[in-house]
Amino acid sequence: MIVPRGQTRDEYLKSIVDYWTPERRASAIPLDTIVRDEKDFVDSNNEPRAERAATVLTPSALLPGMISTKPKIAGKVYFTVSGQNYICSGSVVNSESRDVVLTAGHCVFDYERQVWASLWVFVPEYAIGSRPLGTFAFRKLATKSQWMNSRDFNNDVGLVLVNPNEKGQHVQDVAGGLGITLDSQKNLRTTSFGYPKNMNSGETVSNCVGTPLSPTFLAGFTGVQLSCAMTGGSSGGPWIQQYDANSQTGQQVSVNSFIVSNRPNNMFGPHFTESNIGSLYRAHQDQ
Repeated sequence: MIVPRGQTRDEYLKSIVDYWTPERRASAIPLDTIVRDEKDFVDSNNEPRAERAATVLTPSALLPGMISTKPKIAGKVYFTVSGQNYICSGSVVNSESRDVVLTAGHCVFDYERQVWASLWVFVPEYAIGSRPLGTFAFRKLATKSQWMNSRDFNNDVGLVLVNPNEKGQHVQDVAGGLGITLDSQKNLRTTSFGYPKNMNSGETVSNCVGTPLSPTFLAGFTGVQLSCAMTGGSSGGPWIQQYDANSQTGQQVSVNSFIVSNRPNNMFGPHFTESNIGSLYRAHQDQ
C-alpha cells in the first residue's frame, strides 16, 4: 500500500474507511463475472491434474465462546476500479498475521482493464448498513499471474492483507478464521456464503448448501459447480466443508467465481490446490 504524499499512514487508512459513506455503499454495483456462452469459455491449456489426497493448509481458528447465528467469518467487500464503486464478498482465514481475507481474483484485479482495485475494504458480518465488527482497509492485494495475464478461472483467487479496524483489532481476533483445505474431495456437503444483489439487495448475507459437481462442459476448467441462485455481489464468498454454524469453524475449499448465463441457478468456483491458493497463501499470509 502506497501512502499518498502529505498524509500519514493512519490518515490514509481513515480516508479509505471514510470514503465508504452510505451513499457510496448504496451506489456500488457487483463486479459480475458472467460467462455468456459456455462454448466461448477460453481453454486455459491446463494439463490434466492428477488426483491428490486432501491436505489441510491451515486449520480453523476458533474464537472462545463463539455462538452466533450469523457468520462472522464472511463479509462484504467494497472497492473501486477506475472510479466506479463495486461490491464483492470475502472470508477470514486462519493465518500467522491474523489479517488475511480471501476473495475472488477479479475482486482485487480487473483483467479487462489490467488495473488493481483501490479503496478496498472488508466488513465482516455486514447487515443492512451495520458494521458490528468494524471496517478493515487493505494493505496488500494479491492474486495469481494466471488470472492477471490469462483470465484463467482456475486461478480466480485473491488474497488481501488488511489493516486493523478502527479499534486496532485484527480481523481474525474479532471474526475467527476458517481453515483451508487443498485438493479436497469435491462431492462433499458444502456451504457457500455471499452478499448477492439479487437477494435482499445484498444487504444481508445469503447462503447455499449442497454437493458440488465437477463440470465437464467448460474447456480447461478443473473447478467445481454448486447449485446456487446467488448472483452478482456474491463473488469471492467462501465455499466451506465441515461447516459448524455454532462454532463458525470449517475448511474453505473454493470461492464464488462466476456464473454461466445459459445455466441459471449454478455457481462455479476454482478448486483450491497448491498451485492456486496454496502458493498464494504461503507467499503472503505472514506478512
